[in-house]
Amino acid sequence: MCGFRRTAVCAVWLVLSACVPAVLSAADYADGNVRKNDNRWLNLNFFRTMHSADAFGPAYEGSYLEVEGGARSGALDFYFFYDAFDLLGMGTYKTRAGDFFTKIKPRFSLDALTGKDLAAGPVREWYLATQYKGFNGGEYYSAGPGVDLDVPGVDLLQAALWPKFVRFQGSPDIEYAGVELSVNWCATIVRKMPWAGNLSYQGWMDYGVDNTYSRKSGGDNFTLSEFQMFNGFYWNIGHYSVSASVKFNHNLAYKSQYASSATTWFTGAHYHF
Repeated sequence: MCGFRRTAVCAVWLVLSACVPAVLSAADYADGNVRKNDNRWLNLNFFRTMHSADAFGPAYEGSYLEVEGGARSGALDFYFFYDAFDLLGMGTYKTRAGDFFTKIKPRFSLDALTGKDLAAGPVREWYLATQYKGFNGGEYYSAGPGVDLDVPGVDLLQAALWPKFVRFQGSPDIEYAGVELSVNWCATIVRKMPWAGNLSYQGWMDYGVDNTYSRKSGGDNFTLSEFQMFNGFYWNIGHYSVSASVKFNHNLAYKSQYASSATTWFTGAHYHF
């Protein structure tokens, strides 16, 4: 366990320490034009998974269709995805139908709301960050400070630190479920690939601690911490991409049982609208 903690701390440090030498490019809204960064995008992704982590049984194979998108509209920065699992009866749990997972992340720019340049050091823009996670039988709510960071050679680096709250099916109660550091990033690592393509690296990391709710609700196999880190390599050609990815897990779902710490492998096909 101590070895994992050192590994997790190092991963957090490597991602965030890259921000130190950044050349600042502030999101300055002092001119009153909060629409200057407006945009929108949408992806359709198909993933095939191998050796998927599972806190409730052995590692498994599966497939899922994902609708993913985002937009910037004034002070609101928005990201979401919706995953539909076990399509066409493919995978270990092919008899299941209707399994899903969704994440919705509205962020509200404090720079745009105040009309002031709040940039400091590597921090380009500050947000009130919120997140909703929904899945079969439960949901998580999170809210806290968020930032956009400027890092040379990195196209996107965002971070948020927030408390989490959980509610499960059959209960009206929302319970405190620890604190989580969330980081996501994207960088173009090879700009010239065959057929006018490029190779990008993108991913995300969630590191949760202090989940006393898991201990209170369920016995010896529940843990206070959880770590997930997704690393995807995408060959992009116009509106299309193919990908190969790996996701590292430790105590998935705050449990130390079954395949909760398995490493998951992905292949993917993607269309960018």
